[in-house]
Amino acid sequence: MKRRSIALLPIAGMASIALVLGCLRGSVPDGTAEAPTDTMAAAGARTETPGPTPPPGPGSRSYFCQEEFRFVAQFEEGLDMVRLLLPDTTLTLPPVVSASGARYDDGTYGYWAKGDEALLEMPGRSYTGCVSDEGGPGWRDAKARGVRFRAVGQEPGWLLDVQADGAIDVEADYGEAVHHFPPVEPEVDPGAGRTIHRIETEAHRATIVIDDEPCRDAMSGWPFEATVTMVLDGREYGGCGRWL
Repeated sequence: MKRRSIALLPIAGMASIALVLGCLRGSVPDGTAEAPTDTMAAAGARTETPGPTPPPGPGSRSYFCQEEFRFVAQFEEGLDMVRLLLPDTTLTLPPVVSASGARYDDGTYGYWAKGDEALLEMPGRSYTGCVSDEGGPGWRDAKARGVRFRAVGQEPGWLLDVQADGAIDVEADYGEAVHHFPPVEPEVDPGAGRTIHRIETEAHRATIVIDDEPCRDAMSGWPFEATVTMVLDGREYGGCGRWL
């Protein structure tokens, strides 16, 4: 499971993307979306038909769009599909032929990604110029420091970082309690999609359970790829997390 600096495409470039995708998505009189036809020719590329473009990478990508709209695209190794976690729904899209980048479409929703930018089409509107940011600057900084998994929770607010060496940092109760735990070997159950860290020191005991189940932050509604439960010294904290 799973950045380099974000490079925005020129406005003209994104306009071209929007124009191309507008051509790719037709409509019929009743307003329902119609499957793309002759996609390569519409995109101005060679007319031979290549196979579906592979996903842009393993794991997940978080996107920030205009009007503060946010969504997550999840990819699973070996599956030629993308799962979109939108503010009000979760859906899976199949791949379609694309002259450039990776494109997925089910005739109603469409997702097109190239580099760090994406376009999302949904009933009633489209979002262009969505930027992959993996949760915001703080998350990018954490990844640069070697954090491989981060979780957050609310009421009370807490944050957990799993470092590359297995050490775990916890800030609980809105940062009033800060703990640094030495590396531990996690228990991993791929079949159940679960990772468990069991921590026991002279002063503290903690169990951290990471489940590969979509989760939405209780305060912001922002979607995450993992559901996290932490029991620290007998007190339970619930939240969401993401592999960095």
